[in-house]
Amino acid sequence: MHIGMRGEKLDIPMSVTAQLFWMKCPNDECHELLVMVHHGYHDTRTALSRMEKDAWYAVPKRRSRRPIANEVPEPFRTDYIEAAMILEDSPRMSAVLSRRILTDVLAEYANLKGYKLSKQTEQFVADHTYSTPLRENVEHFREIADFGAHTQKDDTGTIIDVTLEEAAWTLELLDGFFDYFIVARERDKKRRQEFDKKLQDAGRKPIPKIQ
Repeated sequence: MHIGMRGEKLDIPMSVTAQLFWMKCPNDECHELLVMVHHGYHDTRTALSRMEKDAWYAVPKRRSRRPIANEVPEPFRTDYIEAAMILEDSPRMSAVLSRRILTDVLAEYANLKGYKLSKQTEQFVADHTYSTPLRENVEHFREIADFGAHTQKDDTGTIIDVTLEEAAWTLELLDGFFDYFIVARERDKKRRQEFDKKLQDAGRKPIPKIQ
């Protein structure tokens, strides 16, 4: 498949190329297999290739540097870890994945099912029962993610891409949504259950449930 460097249509067809380099770790206490990937683009008309400067290790498998609370359930957990793992290699795709997570969180916990993210965020901002910081951030979150999901260009036609810092911010904002909708509620629920058990053991009257 012929593609451009950023997915745009090119007059000269280009195809993606990849090279693998492997070696044993030189550390005498390790000797683990190391596999590095270099990617580039190949001009199918002139047979000229250009390798990109960036590279990454395919082996050993990279682990996410961002912690995630144990209370966050699937599929949010796996998607978040994946978005964190690809952050440095592809901020754009990380932001796109964060976008999908936010859509699912708003559908599941804010009862905003069946809407596109733009409509979800519009209704979320209008609902003053939610946290003000979340409402202030959600539109910025959506705009950053839209830069990843859809090609954006400036007045000169140059593609405007998502930066590493912006993509990392979407993960930080997801932390806030997780904490508000999931983590804090689950931890409060656990504490109430523990204290209810304490009341029961003491022969005290249970606290009535709020309807």
